[in-house]
Amino acid sequence: MGEAAGANAVSTSPELFATFRAATVIATLNDPDGKQVELTAERWAHIVHPDSHPKMAEDQGDVLRAIEHPTE
Repeated sequence: MGEAAGANAVSTSPELFATFRAATVIATLNDPDGKQVELTAERWAHIVHPDSHPKMAEDQGDVLRAIEHPTE
């Protein structure tokens, strides 16, 4: 039983998490306060979901610019 449980165990290694995180980041930028902001594929999918703001799907560049320069 221990062997089967080990085969199905979920890895929590930092390397695995870093690989997953890096694979899902769409954009990394800085806000006006210098804080790093990452837009992940999961968050973008949430934003443009049909129940959210689907019309924003074609405006990703504008959204990213607004984060960097909110008063322009």
